[in-house]
Amino acid sequence: MKPKLGKLDEFPDGKIRKSDEGAIRLAVTYDPTKDLVLIDFGTPVAWLGLKREQAAALAGLILKHAKG
Repeated sequence: MKPKLGKLDEFPDGKIRKSDEGAIRLAVTYDPTKDLVLIDFGTPVAWLGLKREQAAALAGLILKHAKG
């Protein structure tokens, strides 16, 4: 069974609206003064869809910074 996504459950071509570029850059860093791993999207983000390889790469970055 497909999980319900968002308000309308419709994201044609991976986009919420026609003006959506369907891509975003993000940065993963570590702030030692607060002992936090930070993920900076640089813009408000309502949702994030990743292919398996992309999800694994993001998880790897988070773990890399979490382990120090």
